[in-house]
Amino acid sequence: MPPLPRLFLYGGVATAVTTLPLLWATDILGLSLAVFVAGLFFAPSLIVAMALVERIVPPAKLTEGLTWLVTGLSIGVAIGAASSGWLVDAFGARSGFWVAIAAGAVVLGSAVQSFRHLK
Repeated sequence: MPPLPRLFLYGGVATAVTTLPLLWATDILGLSLAVFVAGLFFAPSLIVAMALVERIVPPAKLTEGLTWLVTGLSIGVAIGAASSGWLVDAFGARSGFWVAIAAGAVVLGSAVQSFRHLK
């Protein structure tokens, strides 16, 4: 099995790339498929992130480390929901997908940066 930093990098790349089909969804079936594919890589990436925290954080601080990870995720979801809503209200429904693309880019950037520091 590849090392965790490499798995996190793979997950980040896959998460970012699989958000792109959202831009080409033209109906509910296409949108459903695009969201399904994009979601396939999210959970494994989160699992690897949690495993990295378990490995890096001292055992006495593990709960705190995992809490920070989940807090960051929750903040990201809240920012994504608010900014998507604002974009949809201002520019129409399809513009909200750009938030998912931006989030994918953030995940990719985080994965690349993490890989550089942890390899």
